[in-house]
Amino acid sequence: MLFRSYGAVIMPDRKIKAPADLAYAFKQLKEETQENLYLAVLKNQKVVAVEFLGFGTLDEMPVYPYETISLIDKTAADSAYLIHNHPTGDITPSGVDKDLNKNYGSILDRAGVKLEGLVIMNDPKFGFIHPNGTFTEHAHKEYARTKEITVLKKHFEWKRSKQDIVNGPRVGSPEEVYELGK
Repeated sequence: MLFRSYGAVIMPDRKIKAPADLAYAFKQLKEETQENLYLAVLKNQKVVAVEFLGFGTLDEMPVYPYETISLIDKTAADSAYLIHNHPTGDITPSGVDKDLNKNYGSILDRAGVKLEGLVIMNDPKFGFIHPNGTFTEHAHKEYARTKEITVLKKHFEWKRSKQDIVNGPRVGSPEEVYELGK
């Protein structure tokens, strides 16, 4: 799996001491009009990578937890946080948020990685779903020193040229699709 730079977040420090550190880094999400989901992976409490997992509608987003394993394997992470926003402004977790936290926790646990929790962004507060499912509300902090962390996004590279693809075989029937797939 390949990753490409997708932007950057400004962290108060590479070491994450509390969910407020991530809330600071992702405070720009409070301005988004659709849900966005990120995964921050850590090794020894230091952020080693951030991946943009996708975006959704005003109130939901399709997510495939097993897709995150490639970044975890690549970075040898030992823990992770999920970060996303609620464009509605309400940081109260939905049932889907709670299920997301639980499902990711279970999947990451099988990979030997601890999910530290899910940060739900808004202004002037943010919410945090702990690994055990409890929810707490917090005020944002400001930091004097910061570090920039690159955000990654998965991408695929074609092995053939665009011209080869355009001039490639034409498919006119289900039987031809079957023959191509054999």
